[in-house]
Amino acid sequence: VGPVDGFPASSVMLFDVESDPSETTDLSAEYPEVVANLTALIVALNATAVDSSGTCRPADPLQDPALHNGTCTPYN
Repeated sequence: VGPVDGFPASSVMLFDVESDPSETTDLSAEYPEVVANLTALIVALNATAVDSSGTCRPADPLQDPALHNGTCTPYN
């Protein structure tokens, strides 16, 4: 597993919260395929995140929050 958005692979942990609600046993080494799938989901979700600073990305004048009730939104 590689780094995700600047976090090293060693920081990734996987827990079975149903059988281990206190999260005491890291299962990431036993289930690398689950970690890889979840990591890919995180990367995909992060790619769709809106910049919380109020500056839309990409910097497109038509995405100016002032044009969309103060929200950063895609336009078509």
